[in-house]
Amino acid sequence: MVESWFTPAKIKSMGPYIDKTVNDLLDRMKSRNSGKEPVDLVEEFALPVPSYVRFGWSWARGGWR
Repeated sequence: MVESWFTPAKIKSMGPYIDKTVNDLLDRMKSRNSGKEPVDLVEEFALPVPSYVRFGWSWARGGWR
Protein backbone atom coordinates (compact mmCIF):
# COMPACT_ATOMS: atom_id res chain seq x y z
CA MET A 1 0.00 0.00 0.00
CA VAL A 2 2.72 2.51 0.85
CA GLU A 3 5.60 0.70 -0.82
CA SER A 4 5.49 2.87 -3.92
CA TRP A 5 5.58 5.96 -1.73
CA PHE A 6 8.89 5.01 -0.08
CA THR A 7 11.14 5.11 -3.12
CA PRO A 8 14.82 6.01 -2.65
CA ALA A 9 14.28 9.32 -4.47
CA LYS A 10 11.37 10.33 -2.23
CA ILE A 11 13.22 9.36 0.94
CA LYS A 12 16.24 11.41 -0.17
CA SER A 13 14.07 14.42 -0.97
CA MET A 14 12.56 14.23 2.51
CA GLY A 15 15.96 14.71 4.18
CA PRO A 16 15.68 18.45 4.88
CA TYR A 17 12.11 18.09 6.16
CA ILE A 18 13.10 15.19 8.44
CA ASP A 19 16.03 17.21 9.80
CA LYS A 20 13.78 20.19 10.51
CA THR A 21 11.12 18.03 12.14
CA VAL A 22 13.64 16.31 14.41
CA ASN A 23 15.31 19.59 15.35
CA ASP A 24 11.97 21.28 16.05
CA LEU A 25 10.86 18.45 18.34
CA LEU A 26 14.18 18.44 20.20
CA ASP A 27 14.05 22.23 20.59
CA ARG A 28 10.48 22.01 21.90
CA MET A 29 11.46 19.35 24.45
CA LYS A 30 14.42 21.45 25.56
CA SER A 31 12.40 24.66 25.92
CA ARG A 32 9.58 23.05 27.89
CA ASN A 33 11.61 22.35 30.97
CA SER A 34 15.01 23.97 30.42
CA GLY A 35 16.67 20.60 30.98
CA LYS A 36 15.72 20.49 34.66
CA GLU A 37 13.14 17.70 34.55
CA PRO A 38 13.21 14.25 32.95
CA VAL A 39 11.55 14.00 29.55
CA ASP A 40 9.62 11.02 28.20
CA LEU A 41 11.64 10.53 25.02
CA VAL A 42 9.17 8.03 23.57
CA GLU A 43 6.11 10.23 24.09
CA GLU A 44 7.74 13.53 23.20
CA PHE A 45 9.96 12.39 20.33
CA ALA A 46 9.93 8.78 19.14
CA LEU A 47 6.17 8.51 18.66
CA PRO A 48 5.57 11.87 16.93
CA VAL A 49 8.48 11.76 14.47
CA PRO A 50 7.11 9.15 12.04
CA SER A 51 3.65 10.73 11.95
CA TYR A 52 4.96 14.27 11.56
CA VAL A 53 7.33 13.21 8.82
CA ARG A 54 4.83 11.14 6.85
CA PHE A 55 1.80 13.37 7.11
CA GLY A 56 3.47 16.75 7.48
CA TRP A 57 5.78 16.25 4.52
CA SER A 58 2.90 15.08 2.39
CA TRP A 59 0.84 18.18 3.20
CA ALA A 60 3.81 20.47 2.77
CA ARG A 61 4.21 19.07 -0.74
CA GLY A 62 0.65 19.87 -1.79
CA GLY A 63 -1.63 17.45 0.00
CA TRP A 64 -2.03 13.75 0.35
CA ARG A 65 -0.15 11.79 -2.31
